[in-house]
Amino acid sequence: VATLPVRLSGIRAVSLRQDAEASHTLHFNNLSFADVSHLQEMGMPASTLARDSRLTNFTTAPTAAEIDITFAAYIGQPYAYDDADLNAARGLAGGMRDRAYTIFGNRIEEFAHTNSQDVLVMQANAAGGGFARNNPASWGNMRDVLEATTANTIIIHTNHSPLNFTNQLERELFHQMVLGQTRLGRDVFVVSTSGNSHSITLVDGVRYINLPNFYIAGGEEGEMVANPSFAILRMRFGVDGARYSVETVFS
Repeated sequence: VATLPVRLSGIRAVSLRQDAEASHTLHFNNLSFADVSHLQEMGMPASTLARDSRLTNFTTAPTAAEIDITFAAYIGQPYAYDDADLNAARGLAGGMRDRAYTIFGNRIEEFAHTNSQDVLVMQANAAGGGFARNNPASWGNMRDVLEATTANTIIIHTNHSPLNFTNQLERELFHQMVLGQTRLGRDVFVVSTSGNSHSITLVDGVRYINLPNFYIAGGEEGEMVANPSFAILRMRFGVDGARYSVETVFS
């Protein structure tokens, strides 16, 4: 805020031509300024949360024209005893529904892919912080499959989020690869499984969805227990395109 009285100490002019004369004359007519010190500072309007049009809550089973694909972290049984939480998680993830398929992130292949109803699902192993650490050929495999596909929905399933790849160049290469698919008008989902909680991050039209592990350290003696924040990703594909929901199991 300027302190009155205000003094104009200088004006600088820049020439856009190198061959222009070194000296010029500036003329001003009715030079004035506006005093706004009496006005109140304008506050920033309250922000609103963006709503993802693909995010929904499913209340019915898929119709004959739809298909469900569910993603979840590995729901295994590391101990000999029966686990009620384990059974509940398996039941919700599987859905006990017709036309429902479940993909667990327990043993992700070095590279694999499949097509179903205008949906391409690719799996690539990124354990350790990137594809190149496990199998550099995964990059070429993904490129070849993407170039050949006509699917309008692309799902890349991995065990380490590309947003957190340890190599910055590999992070950028992945970003450019999926960005190219969105520019073709395709929906791109990147599904990973790690950590103790889920997250949804939208970057340049690409949805990065991370799912939490089922088992976490939390017992009195450090034993593994069921994660109270465990959640699954349910995706539905049909005439309306791709829709999805992240469903917590134990809430």
